[in-house]
Amino acid sequence: MKEINRKQKDLYSIKEVSEMVGVKEWTIKYWADMYNLVTLCRNKNGEMMLTQEDVVRIETMREIEKEEREGRAKKPTDNQCRFWLTAI
Repeated sequence: MKEINRKQKDLYSIKEVSEMVGVKEWTIKYWADMYNLVTLCRNKNGEMMLTQEDVVRIETMREIEKEEREGRAKKPTDNQCRFWLTAI
């Protein structure tokens, strides 16, 4: 997995994560709903926020999707994804 340079902090806005990881905001929201990938919370301004652990999960999912598109891997089932991501 490619290392991404960034400052460490407690919470990231969904826009920051989108730019860091190279995944569109709507895709992050979709993965949150479909795969229970992350738990989106909101700050006092109503912006969606994610933790560093969420960022790692999104990066991992991006790699899985990339491998799947390239035909190098089979897309995991919902249960496999949930099981695997809880082990991170």
